[in-house]
Parts: sequence; C-alpha cells; structure tokens
Amino acid sequence: MRAMLDSMVTDDLLARPDVLDLADALVGTGHLTLLTTHVQRDQVSQTPDEPKRVALLVVQQRFTRIPTQGLVWGLSNWGEGNWGSPETGERIVALAGGSANHMADALIAVTAEAQADVLVTNDKGMQKRAEKLNLAKPIWDFEEFTRWISAQSQPLKQ
Repeated sequence: MRAMLDSMVTDDLLARPDVLDLADALVGTGHLTLLTTHVQRDQVSQTPDEPKRVALLVVQQRFTRIPTQGLVWGLSNWGEGNWGSPETGERIVALAGGSANHMADALIAVTAEAQADVLVTNDKGMQKRAEKLNLAKPIWDFEEFTRWISAQSQPLKQ
C-alpha cells in the first residue's frame, strides 16, 4: 500500500506515536510506503513553533519523498516535480477550485492520484474537491488510515 499523506496527517502521527510505530512496522515489512512531496515538507517548514516544526520534520523523514506530478509556478521546487501533461495541469487547476490557496492541496492530490493507492487527509475541503472531480484513488481521513494500519498490524503483533 502506497499512502500519500498530507501535512495535517503528519501532525496526527506526531500526536499518536502508537500509530506511527505501527506504521513504521508495516513500512519495515514492505506492506506500507508513506509518501510525501516537497510540498508537505515546505508546509511543515512554515510551522512557527520551532520545537513542533523540528518534531514534524523528523516524522516526515520516515516518509518516502517523491516528485510531484505536475508543477505550479511559485509553489513547485526546481528538480522536485515532473512537468506532467496539459491534462495534469488542467486537473491541478480544477482540484484547486479556482483558488491559489488550494494549489498545494491540488498538487498533492494529483500526485497521489498518479503514484499512490490512497490519499490520506483530514482537510474536508480537499476531500470534497477531490471527490467532486472523481479522484481515481480512495481518500481516507486519519481515523480510516488508523483503522487500516491497526487491521494490517494484527498479524505482526502475534
């Protein structure tokens, strides 16, 4: 399972070390890959509380960073994304819902659609926009992700 995690989920994992430990165990067995892009790292890097920012970045170091699927001027970092097709660009704009404030979420969602099995986010607005545009991957919130991790971890605990 390849799970793209948005920045809010990093906060949840920091708050729930038990879930993070189970996820690490699944990563270790090859059952789970936690995906992120520079977009999530950049968002976490803007956390004003320094100890929290450092802790969040440490959690993100456990994830596999992949290039974004598509680029957004002023948001994408050179060398950390793929150009994508014109259709990818149109998809990003559509997922952003016409708002520059949602471009980061749209880039994460399009990348998840292309490279992950599931998008994990607690952002209800992002979920609604992705569902409205029929994102080709399931969208889970942190609780659904936690339930999946717990179910997959049962054989590991025995």
